[in-house]
Amino acid sequence: MPTYSAPHYVVSWLFDIVGTDERAVTGLKFGGTGPNIDHQVPDAGMAENLSDAMVTFLDQAPVARASYSRYLGAKVAYVGTDGHYLEDPAEFSVPAPISGATAGVIPQASVVISLRSGQTLGKGNYGRMYIPHSGITSGATPYFAQDRAQINLAAANMIGAVNDVAADAVAGGAVRIYAALAQSAPQARAVTQVATGRIVDTQRRRRNALTEEYVFRNV
Repeated sequence: MPTYSAPHYVVSWLFDIVGTDERAVTGLKFGGTGPNIDHQVPDAGMAENLSDAMVTFLDQAPVARASYSRYLGAKVAYVGTDGHYLEDPAEFSVPAPISGATAGVIPQASVVISLRSGQTLGKGNYGRMYIPHSGITSGATPYFAQDRAQINLAAANMIGAVNDVAADAVAGGAVRIYAALAQSAPQARAVTQVATGRIVDTQRRRRNALTEEYVFRNV
């Protein structure tokens, strides 16, 4: 069972592919510097503010999100050191799903936002956010052609918006990388940098969520 340094909030941004069972999630965590006993209970207003942060990111970052992909809303939960809910989570759904506009994106593709603590020793220094159903290559090279600087700026602004929510929720609240460790002291380090690479990553479980249909021919 995972053990974290303190209770904290888990943010999930929700996506789907219309007409399929595919449900995709990306997210992060935030919390304070202490035991977080005096904290805001997750509510619809908090979830809406977190959703707004993602909507703004998707609007500003040229991640080439697939035309079949839809952004649905946000969920926020307050969990204990064992990772289990301490209170009922809160959800917010956008008034209408927000679809991407890029053709030719495979369902398991993701532009990756790397989260960094600025430290190297110990655990809890690196995290990743996979933007569902996003990223295409230029065709002539193995690297995707979108403006990484613009994506990175939008990602940094999104982390800043979540930091604002975190600061209102708990003393010392900030986006943090939580490392759950079984045999040594768990870490919770604040995110101080974001990085965007030039290689599209994949998550196989997104492909596996789709129904396969084969065409057969005798030989």
